[in-house]
Amino acid sequence: MDFTTKTKLFEVLDNIRAAFPDYADALGAEYTDETMLIRKAGASETLEAQPITRNAATGKDEGIIIGDITTLSVDSYNEVVLPEGMDKTRYVKNNVVLRAHNYTDFLPHAENAWLKAYPTNAPTRIRAATKYYLDDEYGLKVYNHRSAKRPLGYSIGFIPIKMACADSEDWDAQVEMWQDRYSKHTGGSIARADMPTPDLIYQNWKLLEYSDVVVPANPDTVASYVAKGLIPPEKAADYTIEGDTRPKTSIIVTKALRHSVTGDYKPDGLWNKSLDDTFDISEFDEASLDFDNEIYTKFLKCKVKNIYVAQYDIPSPLIGTYLSSIQAITEDMTIVDTRRFSYDGTESPPRRSQIQLNSTQSGRFLTDGTEFTHTKHGIPVIKDFAPSWRGIALSLIVNEENESVADGIMNEIHQHADSNHMLRGEKFALSGEFLSSTDDTWDDLVIGAKDKQAIQKSLKITEEDGKSRGLLFVGPPGTGKTKTGRTIMNDTESTFIWMSARDFMYGWPSSVLRLAFDMGRKLAPTVLFMEDIDTDLDVDLVKTELDGLRQNSGLMTILTTNFPERLPQALIDRPGRFHHVLHFALPDKTQRKEMLNKWTDGISESLLKKIVEKTEGFSGAHIAHLVEYADTIAEDEGMEIGLALLESMERMSDQRDLIEELQSDAKAKALDDISLMVADAMNPKTKDISADIAEAMNNVPGIKDITIPERTAFKDFSISSVIAAAQGALE
Repeated sequence: MDFTTKTKLFEVLDNIRAAFPDYADALGAEYTDETMLIRKAGASETLEAQPITRNAATGKDEGIIIGDITTLSVDSYNEVVLPEGMDKTRYVKNNVVLRAHNYTDFLPHAENAWLKAYPTNAPTRIRAATKYYLDDEYGLKVYNHRSAKRPLGYSIGFIPIKMACADSEDWDAQVEMWQDRYSKHTGGSIARADMPTPDLIYQNWKLLEYSDVVVPANPDTVASYVAKGLIPPEKAADYTIEGDTRPKTSIIVTKALRHSVTGDYKPDGLWNKSLDDTFDISEFDEASLDFDNEIYTKFLKCKVKNIYVAQYDIPSPLIGTYLSSIQAITEDMTIVDTRRFSYDGTESPPRRSQIQLNSTQSGRFLTDGTEFTHTKHGIPVIKDFAPSWRGIALSLIVNEENESVADGIMNEIHQHADSNHMLRGEKFALSGEFLSSTDDTWDDLVIGAKDKQAIQKSLKITEEDGKSRGLLFVGPPGTGKTKTGRTIMNDTESTFIWMSARDFMYGWPSSVLRLAFDMGRKLAPTVLFMEDIDTDLDVDLVKTELDGLRQNSGLMTILTTNFPERLPQALIDRPGRFHHVLHFALPDKTQRKEMLNKWTDGISESLLKKIVEKTEGFSGAHIAHLVEYADTIAEDEGMEIGLALLESMERMSDQRDLIEELQSDAKAKALDDISLMVADAMNPKTKDISADIAEAMNNVPGIKDITIPERTAFKDFSISSVIAAAQGALE
């Protein structure tokens, strides 16, 4: 989130009354002259366009766009708005969507269909479905722009109810909560040390309205964007809002900040890292809405309100399949011109990229630009390609009288893609990157014989009988879950899709999961391997998919987790949802011996027995690393492999002891500091040092979930009891 304005509610109450008298009267009766109205704006991380529908009651067309009206990000004022703190009771009684907070000249162009905090557990954003009136020129402009994946800003107007700041008693806990959730939201891509500390957290707030905006009235921010080159100096006036709400021009967008403005989350690079920098849109300029429409209307020979857009957001793994299908379906269309426009109407060369279609084929395609074409019947059709971190947005733009032509072309593209899928029988990550075979084999895999048999039988049933199976792999890290996945990938002739928690950075968990299952069904027989995604599961969707396995012919779904206790009870409460739940435990003595025999040669029986005893508690991955280290020692020092293994264990043990010693010293110092602070707390002159104690404990390695009592409770506490509590947390 970025851009903030703050004013007193009574200063805009008369403006609100001009459009919504009853609403303004209710607000005036509920709040005082000192009540603050906060407006905060930012770019939506993702946008989803719903198909245009006709309202049966009015006979008019409507289009819904789903986007984020606020997120968990820290904004340019160094403030955070908690999504779960939203009270929408007042808003749903007056659910209009404004134009840049303009109450005075209110003209309806859209209304809210629904609002919800997402995800339900520990939400990171407020999702809103905005229904645009397409008979309104402004509503049509906004819908077309957003449906083409060129997001405008959203701005929320709200009244703060409860806030936390550095003077709040629970401030440290509030900041830690925000940092934990934000870290999870970004997939851990931002280290805790690199995260900012907010100055203010809005814990509870009452939503009054939200708006489609360019940017809010914030001269300092406009100036900073001019300095950054995001707004041309000569265009700065167009971004200023007069008074408290009014834009100086009717231009709704001249620069679309597609994913991220200051402080907003963006993914850690491309989803598919094999794609070229055409898809790294962090520095891209976006064509203005008015400029786009001027070009489109001239080519299509119609007014803006008569433009129709058929749009599909091609996800990263389907780029090759869809671009080849677009080429095949539109090959008989005549290309009149190919252009690529920047935000101010200047031109850049169209971008074409070499796209990998499958593991052996590739092709060159237009990936950023606009093709102006005619069908064989002379109908003008504009094909627009807009790349993003997630994939490519394809738009087919026509005069509304040719709506059926655009829809027909899009349907043919979908059908061709399904019938000529380039990924059938391939091994690839959900990002679209193709996976190479590894050296892992069933013979090399050391797991329980019954578990191995269950996996192999499930694979055979999926491939040969066309039935579907669900498997759950649970166990600590390094016990063979991932290695088993690689072994299955090497062995199967079926399609293999590898999915990990990183994929959730590039879309809503529900949309990413749905994409994975949809591809699995279309490319069956398929193995869908979902690695360590227990914290990001859309439980209802996974339940639906797994419960429907009998209808999903030839789909073998495997979920893995290091933390089975984190799996929602709703997922595992139904017998038969998973045909096999396999426990990958730490290897026992027999399995450790088998691993060492497989991975080494020439070790005497007595030495082997000794090493097996010494590796009690080692995971399979740990033993593999031990052998790799021993191989290095044997090669570098000319040592026999058995002795090298002992040397490897000794060196690794010394390293571990040194680290534990350093951690122990840090813990001891922290406990000493805590002792002194607790003793100081017994002094009546001391105020509240609980925050200091918490800060000291936060610096102690391994400390977790300890509650520090308020000073008022210290009268019942002894120094030793607090230290004991700290020691317990350290353990």
